[in-house]
Amino acid sequence: MSLIEDLKSETSAIVTGGWTLRDGQVVPEPGDVGLGNEGVNLEATFLYADLADSTKLALFDQKIAAEVIKAYLMGTTRIIRALGGEIRSFDGDRVMGVFITGQRIVRPLKPH
Repeated sequence: MSLIEDLKSETSAIVTGGWTLRDGQVVPEPGDVGLGNEGVNLEATFLYADLADSTKLALFDQKIAAEVIKAYLMGTTRIIRALGGEIRSFDGDRVMGVFITGQRIVRPLKPH
């Protein structure tokens, strides 16, 4: 079968197939959610934050950009976790946090 036929067949199976759902109270780990038509019902808020103009900074000075991005990701990660969120992905200068409704646990930020 050609690639296009494989993609059509697999897409059709996803779209027309039934879903297996379960209720959840925590952000699932990637391995806890199947790649098929499986899902977890939960109320959550997703935060997707990136550093403005980081590309311009990288064109100006890569070393400084790396330092700024590293500090930004460290700070956003600590804030998300301090407010009860879970980190689910990084992509360059972007971070995604997930907050489960009703699960806010404030942990004080520790100064360096």
